Amino acid sequence: MTGDEFGHRVGGDLEIVRGKLFEILMARTAGVDVIFGHAIASIAQSCDGVEVTFRNGDAHTFDLVIGADGLHSNVRRQIFGDESQYLRDLGMYLCVYSVPNFLHLDRMEVQYSEIGRVAAIWSTRDAVDAKACFGFAARNQQIDLRDRAQQEETLRTVYAVPRLLELMPEAPDCYFDIAAQIDMATWARDRVILVGAAASCASPMSGEPCPHRRVRAGR
Repeated sequence: MTGDEFGHRVGGDLEIVRGKLFEILMARTAGVDVIFGHAIASIAQSCDGVEVTFRNGDAHTFDLVIGADGLHSNVRRQIFGDESQYLRDLGMYLCVYSVPNFLHLDRMEVQYSEIGRVAAIWSTRDAVDAKACFGFAARNQQIDLRDRAQQEETLRTVYAVPRLLELMPEAPDCYFDIAAQIDMATWARDRVILVGAAASCASPMSGEPCPHRRVRAGR
C-alpha cells in the first residue's frame, strides 16, 4: 500500500496525548478529592455502598466505584476474576515512548512496516517531543511487562534503528504491553462499573480512523 492508503496522523489529525488530557481534566476539577500514589487492595460491596481498602491500610466507603484502570484492570480482577477469562492475546507486543523531535515532524508520522513488525515516529500539535513506536509479533515469546531492561534488550534484538533505541533508556515515559482484546458479557456488577479498556479493549492497534479513507468514503 502507498503512504496515502496506509498513513495517518497527517494534516487534519486531532490527537490529545494522555498527559495533556490529564492536565485538562485536572484543571477543570473542583470540589473533588484526588488521591495519588495508592492502589486498591480489596473491594467489598454491600447494600449501603462499596468499601475500598487501599494497600497502605486506608479504607473509604463510596456510593459507586468506576474501574478505568486499563487493560490489566485491578478493579476488574477484584470483582470479575482473573483477566485470563476475558483477555485475547493477539500475539504482538507494543512499545511507545517519548524522544526528541529530531526529524522536526509537525503532526505527521513516519512509519516502516513489514510482516511481523512495524516502527514509527510521530508528533502531535505543539509537542516539544515526538513518540517512538514499535509493534512486533511474538506469539512464542514471554516478556516481563515490569522488566524494562528485558524490554529494551528485546527491542534491540528485533530492530535495527539505533538512534531511537539509544534514546529509550532516557525516556521519562515508556509504555510496553501486549496487544490484546478484552471481551466481557457484562461491565457492571452491583455498585462497580468498568469503562474504557478495562471493560472492552479492542487493543491499541485499532480505533484510529485514517483521514484519507474517510474522505474517499464520503465521495
